[in-house]
Amino acid sequence: MKDHRVGNITFKDVKYEVYKFKYFSGRLGLMFTEIGNDKRYFSGTLNMDNVKNNEGEVIVKSHIENEGLLEALIERGFIHKQTIPVTLGFNKVYICKLKSKS
Repeated sequence: MKDHRVGNITFKDVKYEVYKFKYFSGRLGLMFTEIGNDKRYFSGTLNMDNVKNNEGEVIVKSHIENEGLLEALIERGFIHKQTIPVTLGFNKVYICKLKSKS
């Protein structure tokens, strides 16, 4: 699923390469692969059919094991600071616009 490498990020003291990809639905997602260990990876985004997002936007999950990911993506310059929170069960996910370099 590594479609397009967009840069590196350190998250929870681990360095990852960040890749932009498309889900089968055509929506954008972000995949994180540990540098030096391509067997350790995770998707930091969701593909939610019931949530409308526009071209160039991703839905970031920043709860449970991904807590702090939203802030790390903003700090590293992958997404814009303005986000739209959406309730998902007892948690929130965030619709985020990718910056043009992503």
